[in-house]
Amino acid sequence: MFLTRGAIRNPIMVLMTCLAVTVLSQIALTRLPRDLFPKITIPIILVSATYPGASPEAMEKTVTYPLEQAVTRVAGVTQILSTTRQGLTNIQVRFNWGGQPGHRRDRGHPKYPAHSPKSPARRHATVRAEV
Repeated sequence: MFLTRGAIRNPIMVLMTCLAVTVLSQIALTRLPRDLFPKITIPIILVSATYPGASPEAMEKTVTYPLEQAVTRVAGVTQILSTTRQGLTNIQVRFNWGGQPGHRRDRGHPKYPAHSPKSPARRHATVRAEV
């Protein structure tokens, strides 16, 4: 009640206050720092494995499944998408936002079963991880 009576009695003051708020907000907006191309690292790692001459079923059993099991042990994994074709496997690993995928890749890479001497695919499979 008090504010409405004051606004009705002093319309020029209300107009000047609105103009002052508008001008000050425009000045503040022009001084805000902004970056047109911010540096964003998307938390995704792509793992590719090749096993020349292997059928999709053999790739899935000897390479894809062991790699998926090894990758799930890395902390922060939210989703794993894999595609297996003749002689080729692509695995996309998505992580929570806020970490650095390069560190996760380095931490998870020695755990890949294709790199262990007991793996049947050790002689033929080539595993690559990219950020």
